Amino acid sequence: MQCGRHSSIRNWLSPMLVVVLGSGGWWAAAGEARADDGGRAVAICCAWGSKLSDGVLTYSVAGDDQTALSIIRGTVQAWDDALPDLKMTEVTSGKPDIAFRYGAGAADGGESPGGTGARGLTTTYLNGRRLVLRVEIGVDGGPSPVNAGAIEQIAKHEFGHALGIGHANWDGDLMSPLVNPTPAPIPACDINAVIQANSWRMVDHARRPKPASATQTAC
Repeated sequence: MQCGRHSSIRNWLSPMLVVVLGSGGWWAAAGEARADDGGRAVAICCAWGSKLSDGVLTYSVAGDDQTALSIIRGTVQAWDDALPDLKMTEVTSGKPDIAFRYGAGAADGGESPGGTGARGLTTTYLNGRRLVLRVEIGVDGGPSPVNAGAIEQIAKHEFGHALGIGHANWDGDLMSPLVNPTPAPIPACDINAVIQANSWRMVDHARRPKPASATQTAC
């Protein structure tokens, strides 16, 4: 199921970079993951910056479809449960670290997956050191709960992008460009890729952020 396409990195006048990711591509400089031995791998984009120093990231959900918003909250919780060194906290005011928006037009630029009408798009804002400052995720799933499975898997996929990882180089994985609309647990390799992307906090338990040291993780 194809649920998005990518746009390339853009430099701003300020020392900030923008990465726009759908499920059908990855930013121009890195391409999709390619294991040196021809095996399976998941691409790594970038690490979160100082926002992750305390191990907490905030998020918000917006949209009129309460069923879909509940599904999205469940996907955030699934990633939270899978990562012991991360705590996701929902906020309803201020500027969240990760902002979800659900509804028609929320994922413009993403491709519609076959037969479901669902799609997703992630915009990641980076500083000059390629550390994540904030993320915006758009999901457009059409009427729910008919598309509940597609909404869940697309939201999980886009949230993986938000946590710093790119695409898997094989079909059937959550982070594959072809997302399966059947709900399934988050694969261990994708979890490990997020940990490696943010190893300064999730492995070293340091307080000072540093960029991701690898461009992919083998599966």
